[in-house]
Amino acid sequence: MSNVYVVRYSEIGLKSNRLRLKWERVLMRNLEVQTGGKAFKRAARIILVGGDRNRVGKVFGVKSYSPAIEVPADIERIKNAALQLWRGENSFAVRAHRVTKDFPLNSLEINREVGAFIKEHTGMRVDLENPELTIGIEIIGKRAYIFRDVLPGPGGLPSGVSGDVVVLLSPGFDSPLAAWYVMRRGVRPHFLYAGMGAEGLIKNIVGRLSEWLPFTPPLYTYNHTKVLKELLPRLRHPGDICLACKAVMYVQAERLARRVHAHAIVTGEVIGQVASQTLENMAFLDSFVRVPVLRPLVGFDKDDIMKKVRELEMYDLLAKGSTIRCPYVPRKPATKPKSYIRGVISSLPLPEPEELDWT
Repeated sequence: MSNVYVVRYSEIGLKSNRLRLKWERVLMRNLEVQTGGKAFKRAARIILVGGDRNRVGKVFGVKSYSPAIEVPADIERIKNAALQLWRGENSFAVRAHRVTKDFPLNSLEINREVGAFIKEHTGMRVDLENPELTIGIEIIGKRAYIFRDVLPGPGGLPSGVSGDVVVLLSPGFDSPLAAWYVMRRGVRPHFLYAGMGAEGLIKNIVGRLSEWLPFTPPLYTYNHTKVLKELLPRLRHPGDICLACKAVMYVQAERLARRVHAHAIVTGEVIGQVASQTLENMAFLDSFVRVPVLRPLVGFDKDDIMKKVRELEMYDLLAKGSTIRCPYVPRKPATKPKSYIRGVISSLPLPEPEELDWT
């Protein structure tokens, strides 16, 4: 029999009826594309039939999901299905929920009937505080879904509902995590790498991030090393290179944003992490572009970032990039913006970002 999953969302349910219905359709389509199953709407739930279990938890918009047994909404069928969940545990609890209210028994009555049946046939004791087995029951119309586990999804909004952004992507921890957080809000990312020789690693990072998406995100690059060689002789002080380098990236990101009709630029900047990431310098960098700059990690500290990267199982991959050192970093980087940098950047011959095949 095909696997069946009860899929729950949260934030989508708070929207207006028209928007909720639209986003539910997007979420169902994304579930089908990303898992290979078939999705159906059932009241305030989505039922996914078939598909890859490991992929369900990587679909943005999913709050939680449960691999379930589906039976007709009949109390005897529900009891027998619940018994199938027993794996030798010694204690249990039953948690029934009528998603629709047309079933003749209420939730407490279902709990009692199923609980008595399970206790009689297994000898398990009832433990409502800390059970070894929790039997979940959701009744939706004429169908009932019985399950052991409520597994977490990433939450957020379905991919594709919030427009396009350009993500300034670099090897390391910060910008890939920033990309994940904005992807969680339903955006479509266009990745831009300021090429400095780590293309292979960048392709792997994009590949890992794409596991959370129902489409193949594009990756663009340009020869940033060549730009820096042009830039250095034009600077009045070597310490200005980091801020000028970042300004070039912003300008290139805006060029790409206008080309692909993206609405914002995303960076992995964190307040005070390096010299170019003071509030004053961030404001200076923002002045180079006319599209919004989003910084999802701006208030994080390093421990926050490392914890989330490990949770997403990306640490080993991103740690490879964290060891790469830029050869142009000065001994004493400037911490204050210099107005002359604007004229220097405007005089540079900047190459057009080109799409890179990473698949």
